[in-house]
Amino acid sequence: IQNNRQYESGIAMMDAEQYETAIQLFETIKSFKDSNIRIEECKEAILENKYNSAISLMNSKQYKEAITSFETLDGYKDSIGKIKECQTAISDEKYEKAVGLMEEGNYENAISTFESIRNYKDSETKLKECTALFQETQYYKALSLMEATNYAQAYKILATLGDYQDADSLCENARQEKNREALRRFSTSIKIGSIITFGTYEQDNDKDNGKEEIEWICVGANKEQTQILVVSKYAWDCKQYNIG
Repeated sequence: IQNNRQYESGIAMMDAEQYETAIQLFETIKSFKDSNIRIEECKEAILENKYNSAISLMNSKQYKEAITSFETLDGYKDSIGKIKECQTAISDEKYEKAVGLMEEGNYENAISTFESIRNYKDSETKLKECTALFQETQYYKALSLMEATNYAQAYKILATLGDYQDADSLCENARQEKNREALRRFSTSIKIGSIITFGTYEQDNDKDNGKEEIEWICVGANKEQTQILVVSKYAWDCKQYNIG
């Protein structure tokens, strides 16, 4: 009588689609009636529900979530094939997005998207096209910045272009002009007698607290104020250089 009640409870749980609970009930009476068969039916129903849930996610284009669900099915039905379908759909979405970005002239983001699907369709070819177009736009942007004497920004761009056209030589020119401009700005704020700090040297004989900053006195500058002459405020070291 007790086994029969347990069995009927298991059947009721199956009808209510509470399969995990039903399995637990049937497990306690495995040898009673067809309990073993019922357990297998419950397991099959659980897999079927998971499969249908994954299909629903796939149909709603939630492909990553669908892949995760299909992977838990351990090859049930055509779940392996469905995983591949989802992966293809994800790649196709990325491809269409990358093509759209490319058509908009948003080459940098198009490049990163094509890179994530290099082996899909003609992504590798599109990637090369985007890279060439991006380099071209960056090159002419850098030229415009140099014409506007914005050497710092031009240098940042040219430094990323490598051997594209004459980017190397332009990059060096931009670097030199950038440094000259920085020095001009710096030197105009320095007057004769001003003290600046630059570099470090051990000065207090306490190596545990690190080296101290060196103080320099400005004693002169050229007419264009692109160069300044400084001497250290204190003499910190001396060496014998001629023992003859």
